[in-house]
Amino acid sequence: MKLSSAKGTDERAIKQLLAQCELPFEDLAAEQLRHFFVGQDGERLLGVVGVEPCGDAALLRSLAVASDLRGQGLGRQLVLRAEEHARSAGAESLWLLTTGAEYFFALLGYEVTDRGAAPEGIQNTTQFASLCPSSSVCMLKRLSTPYVISTEASRMDAGLIHEFLHSSYWAKDIPRAVVEKSLQHSLCFGAFCDGGQVGFARVITDRATFAYLADVFVIPEHRCRGVARKLLRAILDHPELQGLRRLLLATDGAHALYAQFGFQPLAHPEHYMTIHHPDVYRRQPQRKDG
Repeated sequence: MKLSSAKGTDERAIKQLLAQCELPFEDLAAEQLRHFFVGQDGERLLGVVGVEPCGDAALLRSLAVASDLRGQGLGRQLVLRAEEHARSAGAESLWLLTTGAEYFFALLGYEVTDRGAAPEGIQNTTQFASLCPSSSVCMLKRLSTPYVISTEASRMDAGLIHEFLHSSYWAKDIPRAVVEKSLQHSLCFGAFCDGGQVGFARVITDRATFAYLADVFVIPEHRCRGVARKLLRAILDHPELQGLRRLLLATDGAHALYAQFGFQPLAHPEHYMTIHHPDVYRRQPQRKDG
């Protein structure tokens, strides 16, 4: 038996298995399959599970196993794979609705909870809003994460931050002294794993009306694990950044990430002006260590 990500060609078989298990599939579209996983033996589909990411939460859905293979551990394998995927997408909690599998999910760490306590994003999914009956039992599992976000200035690794920014497309060749000065005069956010720093962002702000988000990065070894989302959530929830009239940023290719948190393209870019010195760091003398 092979466990793998679902492909577009699996859509028909997935819907057939869900129908056989009397589970809803009417809302399942081809583009959602990138969040689905299947167990297969050759051409036969043995089981399936899906995840619907909803920001900091995710919906576990469409868990189905062929009737002749139940009780052999496939369902558990599928759920664990789905949890790993949800965690990598930045989810801190996983929600589900079930009409008879409470015991199975309880063995995997899920707890019964009030359906109305689910986050808005979960409530707005088709499964929650209409497809699953009101008699369904709502269950929740908190997903552990090794990442911690801190704004403690003394924890920021100036060496790591400078090393990354020095080779970045937006701050190439920036001197370390400039990086250190920028840290001193910004509200800094660090992402840490096992005590070491793996991500960073800083906010330049008057803490009253305006803020600029800059230098957001996650080191390559820790990307695609939800670290950037945790950083952004911590920034937007910070008490000194509430009630601002405008929060601005610039990005070359991470528009989809920021859009998830409410950022939009400038409505009137013609109203904005800038003084830009793209080569300013290359013109500055580099300090030699030693």
